[in-house]
Amino acid sequence: MADERYKTPSSVFVMLFRNKNGSREILLQKRKNTGYMDGYWDSSAGGHVEAGESLTSTAVLETKEELSINVEPQHMKFAMASYNNFRGTVYCYFYFLIEEYEGTVSIGNKEKCEEIAWFNVDSMPQGMIPDREESIKNWLDGKIFNEFGWNRS
Repeated sequence: MADERYKTPSSVFVMLFRNKNGSREILLQKRKNTGYMDGYWDSSAGGHVEAGESLTSTAVLETKEELSINVEPQHMKFAMASYNNFRGTVYCYFYFLIEEYEGTVSIGNKEKCEEIAWFNVDSMPQGMIPDREESIKNWLDGKIFNEFGWNRS
């Protein structure tokens, strides 16, 4: 039974922002063909941390695969952590902010991404994955940790 303890999966999420016409915008992607929350808006990029991978190496890889841009680990900043219990699955999520990158943002995996779009942070779209939306809004409010889906009585 000891082998079954402490097996909470981890994922990383990247938040890519820009300033345009005096407004701060975030890049979001709309999921498809993933089997999880397809048709919903998600973070800029993200994915599971596999055995033997670091958080930053996973974030770099997922950013390249999903957004077709190159980012060096030193140009990513830890933004926040989130501990989630969503629909009975517990996850540790780690969010990173991209400070600098090379290339032009475009859909890197057309099989799993319907579209990408920039949204003003004050008016993000309807239909976001609930825990991602809460985490991004919390970070924008200066919080670096949140819990989602736990009974908070």
